[in-house]
Amino acid sequence: MSTSFLNLANTAADIAGVEVCFYPDSDNQLPFEDDGCLHVTQDGLRAAFDIGQDCTAAQFNYDAKRILAVLGYPFTSRTSA
Repeated sequence: MSTSFLNLANTAADIAGVEVCFYPDSDNQLPFEDDGCLHVTQDGLRAAFDIGQDCTAAQFNYDAKRILAVLGYPFTSRTSA
């Protein structure tokens, strides 16, 4: 488990003002579609950023961009709400 990923994910959550939960990422992945979270997997660990199901697509995209920027990932159409 990468402590740098944990630290970056916690920093990203603080910047976006959201909660983050961590799960081991295995072959038996948890279902995560339409749960209102942005999921990022790195080094066998999944971070689920609780952006929220009740927010608008624009707000989700705004928060997702900020989180991904801290983690060093691009915001793509696949990420977009």
